[in-house]
Amino acid sequence: HAKMHRQVAAVGGRIDATFYCPHAADENCACRKPAPGLLEQVLTNLTLNALLHAFDGGTVAGTIAITVERNASHVTLRFADSGRGMQPEQLARIFEPFYTTKRESGGSGLGLYICYNIITTKLGGTIHCSSTPGEGTRFDIRFPADLPAAPAAAPHEANP
Repeated sequence: HAKMHRQVAAVGGRIDATFYCPHAADENCACRKPAPGLLEQVLTNLTLNALLHAFDGGTVAGTIAITVERNASHVTLRFADSGRGMQPEQLARIFEPFYTTKRESGGSGLGLYICYNIITTKLGGTIHCSSTPGEGTRFDIRFPADLPAAPAAAPHEANP
C-alpha cells in the first residue's frame, strides 16, 4: 500500500488524488499479493493516462480517486477521474494497442493496452471503463482475492 500511496501523492500539481483501501493494515490484503509491480504498473499507467488525456498534461485541475474493496472471492479496484471524459468512439478503442489521441504529446497508445493485459492475463480479472464527455472516466477492475502471494525476491549474488 505504501507504493500505491506514493504513486498517488506523486501526481501533484493541480490534481487532488486519493487512495483508499479499508484493508491497508492487513498483511494478507489482496493488494499485496500479485507479483511485484503488477498493480503498481496498472496504477501508474492509469494515472499517466489521466494526466495526459483527462487533465491536459496536468494543466487542468481535477480529482483522481482510487478505492479498493474486497469480499471473500474478489477484489475491486476503482480508478475514477473528474477530467474531460471520452467520446463513445474513443471509449470503444481504448484497450487497442497503439491507439492514442495524443501521439503528438508523447502518447504511445500502450498504457491501457498493458493495463488490460496485466489484469486479464496475469491477474485473471476484468477491466471495464465508463466515461461521459465532460464528466470524467471510471475504470472498474476486478480480480480474484485468492491470488497466490508473490514469491519473495531472491537475494542477488555478487559477480565473482
